[in-house]
Amino acid sequence: MNIVYGISGFGNGHVARSASILKALLARGHRIAVMGFDNSERYITANYPDIPLLRIKVPVLHPSPTGLDFGKIADDPANRYDDGIALNYRAMQDALDYFNGPPDVVLSDYELVAAQFAYATLRPLISIDQHSKYPGFQFPEVNGYSRLEDYARLNLFFPRADARFAASFFKVDYPPDPKFEVTLIPPILRQEVFDLTPRVDEGEILVYVSPFAQIPQSLDDLYGTFEAFEDYTFHIFLPNQHDNRANLQFYLYHLETFLDVMARCQAVISTAGHNLLSELMYLRKPVYVIPSATFDQQMCAQVIEINGLGQREYSLTPATLRRFFDRLPEFRHNLSVNKGIVDNFDGVGVLMNHLSTQFGL
Repeated sequence: MNIVYGISGFGNGHVARSASILKALLARGHRIAVMGFDNSERYITANYPDIPLLRIKVPVLHPSPTGLDFGKIADDPANRYDDGIALNYRAMQDALDYFNGPPDVVLSDYELVAAQFAYATLRPLISIDQHSKYPGFQFPEVNGYSRLEDYARLNLFFPRADARFAASFFKVDYPPDPKFEVTLIPPILRQEVFDLTPRVDEGEILVYVSPFAQIPQSLDDLYGTFEAFEDYTFHIFLPNQHDNRANLQFYLYHLETFLDVMARCQAVISTAGHNLLSELMYLRKPVYVIPSATFDQQMCAQVIEINGLGQREYSLTPATLRRFFDRLPEFRHNLSVNKGIVDNFDGVGVLMNHLSTQFGL
């Protein structure tokens, strides 16, 4: 089949998930063109030079606790560009030219231009992400954040879809919302994660600082706290290079290095991105989680906290970090019995069975 696959380029999670799905689709002989930007554009260009990368631009959205903040969206300098409309329509035309007509189906991982293309060409649209479970089930509010945020985003991006699949590393026991039908699937992990042999090197701590992190502290403040724990080595991944100091080892994000540290670390300090947490739960790594100001991250962090899989905090201090280290045996036990998290992590296998049955992919 001919497939257009839209992949969000914000962060690493969408790309990591889509990369696994892409491999499975290519193994089945499908022809694919990818609509992408930023991280997804870089990934496809570097790893799949034979797949057309149709470059697009999408707006940066800003949430409010109960929806979207349209004022912030309008005022964001990143949304002031002159070439977005031309790029997006050129990408649509290039897809038509590549396939000599409309594709058979359009997939989207939280990417709205591909969805618009599906609507305009009357093609089936399949949405694959982790966010759709929030409008799909009646999740409660968390710290003033509401699932209406994702309801607003997804209705803006994908008001209609022929099928919606939502990955989840945690069990969902809330009633479904009949107005937003979605199929839950296990988390979709990179094959490189399945290939790891996890172990625990005492005192080795992975710290991931996302470019989109909203930690209410300066990095120097964090580093000062880490340096106070001299018996631990903190492996810190950042968007920019830093010089090593004392018990702090700094890295630019590099997948192989990151996976190596993740496999052997004793614990992790990070924000609450769903994809990274999925990998950590699979590897049974306790996590000190600092959620960003989105419902998704707030809910993921709450799951970690209430199931004793790690510790949820909104800042990092010597006292909170000491408490985290003291509780590591408790966290490891809860992880070992899958407390609150799914038993099956083969999201790709489950998804491909659905796609094969429903769409012949």
